[in-house]
Amino acid sequence: TRRAIEAVRLAAAIKAEPKNAEIWLAYEKRMERWEQRQSGEKPRSLHIKLEVSHPIVNELMETWGILSDAGVHFTPEYFHTLDWSNREGAMFLNYFTSDQRAIETAIVILTGTHTQILLVLNECVDNAFGVDAGWMKQMAILHERGKAYSEKLEPDTE
Repeated sequence: TRRAIEAVRLAAAIKAEPKNAEIWLAYEKRMERWEQRQSGEKPRSLHIKLEVSHPIVNELMETWGILSDAGVHFTPEYFHTLDWSNREGAMFLNYFTSDQRAIETAIVILTGTHTQILLVLNECVDNAFGVDAGWMKQMAILHERGKAYSEKLEPDTE
């Protein structure tokens, strides 16, 4: 999901300004990093700044940050989401959660995020998908399924 958000951010940046494709490629800078790796050096950081003012992309980047902290990086937020239990005096990590609320919350987040990604991609291709009845039907199904899970979630009382 994080990579899909990055891809749609790039697509929106290029749609808004085609020169962003060359900025993102940064051929010389990327080659320099590979040369540094090959010579045993640690490559210098590469930060490619692409200005994107699309409102949905901005929301997606907020989701990207949340997903990074809660599900990817070695942070307290990440460990808080794991399914730990105490078994015979020892801590045990159930890698796959069995908590129904956590699973349904993840489905709602994924459905909403990927719906936003598809909407931005549709804009990037000048509504080429949006004129297709099959695509519109699938978007409606995706929305309804996500909505059903969302409505099922009761407010957390903890």
